[in-house]
Amino acid sequence: MKKSKTPEEKESGERLLRDAAEEKQGRSFDPSSKMKEKTPEELLQELQVHQIELEMQNEELRKSQLSLEESRQRFADLYDFAPVGYFTFTPDALIKEVNLTGATLLGVARQKLVNHRIRRFIAPSDFDLWDQHFLSVLHEGEKQTCDLTLKREDGSTFYAGLESIRVEVSRGVFEVHATITDITERKRVEEALRASEEHYRVLFEEALDGICIADAETGIILDCNQAMAALVGRERAELIGRSQKILHPSEDDQAVVSLAFKQHLTDKQGQILETQVVTRQGDIREVGIKGNFLEIRGKKMLQGIFRDITERKRTEETIRLSEERYRTVIEEIDEGYYEVDLAGSFTFVNDSMIRQLQYSREELIGMNYRTYIPREEGEGVYKAFNRAYRTGEIIKWYPVTNIRKDGTPLFFEDSISCRRDQDGRVIGFRGISRDITERKRPKESSPIPWRTFVRPWAGSFRSLPQRWRPEIPIPPAISGAPPIWPGPLPE
Repeated sequence: MKKSKTPEEKESGERLLRDAAEEKQGRSFDPSSKMKEKTPEELLQELQVHQIELEMQNEELRKSQLSLEESRQRFADLYDFAPVGYFTFTPDALIKEVNLTGATLLGVARQKLVNHRIRRFIAPSDFDLWDQHFLSVLHEGEKQTCDLTLKREDGSTFYAGLESIRVEVSRGVFEVHATITDITERKRVEEALRASEEHYRVLFEEALDGICIADAETGIILDCNQAMAALVGRERAELIGRSQKILHPSEDDQAVVSLAFKQHLTDKQGQILETQVVTRQGDIREVGIKGNFLEIRGKKMLQGIFRDITERKRTEETIRLSEERYRTVIEEIDEGYYEVDLAGSFTFVNDSMIRQLQYSREELIGMNYRTYIPREEGEGVYKAFNRAYRTGEIIKWYPVTNIRKDGTPLFFEDSISCRRDQDGRVIGFRGISRDITERKRPKESSPIPWRTFVRPWAGSFRSLPQRWRPEIPIPPAISGAPPIWPGPLPE
């Protein structure tokens, strides 16, 4: 409020006004002349000066009135068109004043709100909340807030935020001034955020993998789920607030965090590291940990997802040992062992197979069966493998001839079976090859004419490339056979 002027200030102001009037009238008036006897002319002059004073006062009043009107209009515009609703309530909770925004929020003309209660615009579920809010503001005098659901004249509802304060308008007489803001959008965002947090909290709590969130700088555990606590055989309360080193077997006592934590902070972020955790009882469990950075309210955190891979590790070790034993057996047996793809090309051979055919391992891998099997036996070999493919049977000990790298024919009995993938589809074959060459050769004590021995295999010899034929040795036990094959087979 404006401060009232003192008598001295008023007198000084009048004197200044009179001096200005006299100056405007064109002469200077000497105040001492008041003490002298005035002539009619002087009185007239005095009246003229007084008239000018009044005119100047009237001009000043007019200017002040215009300024006040402009100020009042600015205030009215600010009041009526503010982005929030302004309400003035009597102590009986009647609406004394309301701006245009407030009336628009409720969907009612302003004149229909004055001297009415706002309670009729409040959702019944919030009646008690409004009553408590209003009485608390009225009695305590402190600024207070609350959120209500308001109902417009057309029946639609919206969330409103109230901020109210008590104001003393005269001695012992109070009003409540309140602002009402439409917070529907904010409530929707908050509800969506709450639902999202609840959703992820459920996922966090119900996850089968252990989840641990720790301060990225100190390594202090800020939160963890039940699966994490169960993994290390502890209660969540035992872990939260402790260093994440409690999860791992003792490493470097001087280190602030574990090695895996440190790696996830640096070059292994987002990667899965295999390490160990220790239970309260001291049992060691194998885990795979995926670590990712989080930043919440400006604070950096590291989230670790722990998966128990103890059983997988045991299974892998069992398989490794089994494969090692299997590989040892395969490499040490006298029989040749091989694996081929569906086209009949080697994908694996054991050492016995390499010794039998006298090729290196590198030469054999990828070699097709047509390379080392006589051409006339190719169809029979194909039929045997095809039968195994179609029926799934194990084809046992069918006779086959293999040609060694130096051209020497060797006689074998092979057993073959199908190799399948995880879905049961045939992806190739495996076979065991038993060398029966010695059994096929005639004994020295019963020499047999060489023609008798050679004739059944004549077709095989003819099918050999010409470059191989001179190198084929003839067993010395064959009676009458020349030491080196002389050329074309005799009739």
